[in-house]
Amino acid sequence: MTITAKKPALPHADAFTIATTLLQAIIPYSFNARTAGSLRRGQPVVGDIEIICIPYVEQTESDDLFNSNSQVIRSPSFIKAIQDLRIDGETLVVMRGSYASGRYVRLYHSRIDFDLFMPEAHDYYRQLAIRTGSADYSRSVIAAAWVAKGWRGTADGLRLESQCKLVAENQWKCIHAHPELPPVWGSEEEFFAWLGIPYLHPSQRYVPQPEWKRLGNTKSF
Repeated sequence: MTITAKKPALPHADAFTIATTLLQAIIPYSFNARTAGSLRRGQPVVGDIEIICIPYVEQTESDDLFNSNSQVIRSPSFIKAIQDLRIDGETLVVMRGSYASGRYVRLYHSRIDFDLFMPEAHDYYRQLAIRTGSADYSRSVIAAAWVAKGWRGTADGLRLESQCKLVAENQWKCIHAHPELPPVWGSEEEFFAWLGIPYLHPSQRYVPQPEWKRLGNTKSF
């Protein structure tokens, strides 16, 4: 589904109320469900709602004696909780991504859209940090710090640049059969400490703009 109409941003309080409705629906079926983006940074207006969580998984049963055909799948209860949810009388419509297997789903609501991020558990706190933003801060401070340490972001999480190749602009792929892995961080504070940068409250995560840019002058120096 493709819907391109731009919605007006909502006041923080309204966006928080809507986000809380979705959070309450998925918390029983996921770990660490919380808001990210401008809502977590406490911005006065919010353009869309970003939520990050780790859905529970279940193991299916097979008919053979050794259960060799069983699979680990995302909890159907997690998926059903979102599908059955009504916000202001509306269901949330999937615009992009997959509940069943994807790590990202874009959801449409007439008042505000949702970005639902579902990272692997080992990468949760890195994803929480970069999805909180701001975008400039994530790029210029957080990502710059891991690049300085010799790591690159890949589809599977951080991997050493020496064990990756550049497959497209700003897109890295690990090519090592047994790559060295980063730590499994137990908190966002641990992730910042590993990067070697100060931990900041989400409301302080922005990159100060030069005076010429704040004044609307697009000429670069």
